[in-house]
Parts: sequence; structure tokens; C-alpha cells
Amino acid sequence: MENQIQTKQVSSRKLRICHISDLHGRHEDVSIPECDVLICSGDISMMGRRDELESFFSWFKRQPMATYKILCAGNHDLTFDLQRGGNSGARPDWLNSIITDFRGFAGEYNNFYMENESCEIWGVKFWARGTAGDGTVTTNVSAAAA
Repeated sequence: MENQIQTKQVSSRKLRICHISDLHGRHEDVSIPECDVLICSGDISMMGRRDELESFFSWFKRQPMATYKILCAGNHDLTFDLQRGGNSGARPDWLNSIITDFRGFAGEYNNFYMENESCEIWGVKFWARGTAGDGTVTTNVSAAAA
């Protein structure tokens, strides 16, 4: 699945990317520099509990220093995985609601939760693989000129 967004490079400057991962609930301790794309490649929580995820998403979507945000889940973010964390093949409704809210935060569609998906920003294509849905987790985000 590919997310298509309308983006324009507003100047000749380079795309500034900030990457974070393995926060394990300590996101409030992280200072994000000014960037165009903020990528978080998983392990935002210790076990994927609702309170952990609500806290992270509240913090992540409001990072003013980043124009675009990309997130994929990691092996500690159990609730995202359809076969782990007691999900029995479906994510809980509260998590689906958090993801939907994140994607459309403030009426802007600059936030991406990606799982085996891609998006394009300023002519750069980003791919993300998070939870595989089969009990295995590979967190991988890569980028290449489109």
C-alpha cells in the first residue's frame, strides 16, 4: 500500500531527516531538532500497553520541529502485532482510533503510521516494515530518490 501526498520542495535546500528509535516510554526525555521528516522506527513502549501508546502518540504528533512524521512499530510494541499481545488476529479498537487520529492530526495528513507501506515526501520514497502480523517483527525504514 502506498500513501500519496502532495508535497513540494519549497527551496533548493536538502531534506532534513531525524531518526529516533528504542524510546521504550522515555519519549519525554528526547529533544527533537528542526527537521523536515521525523522517523521513529519502533520500540516506542516497553510492552505496548494502552497508557504507553497514548502517551507516545500525544507527544509524537505534537512535535513542532518536524513537518512530516513516520512511525512503524517495533518488537516491544506488542499491541500493534495481530498475533501477539493478546490480539487474536485484530488490533483493539482503541489502538485503531489512536492511529487514525495520528494520521489526520489537526486536519493535516503529514503523519504516517506505516506497516509494509511506503510514502513519498519531496521526491524521496520511504518504505517501512513494522509488525509482520505473524508473530515476527522486523522494523525497517529506508529511503531512496523516487
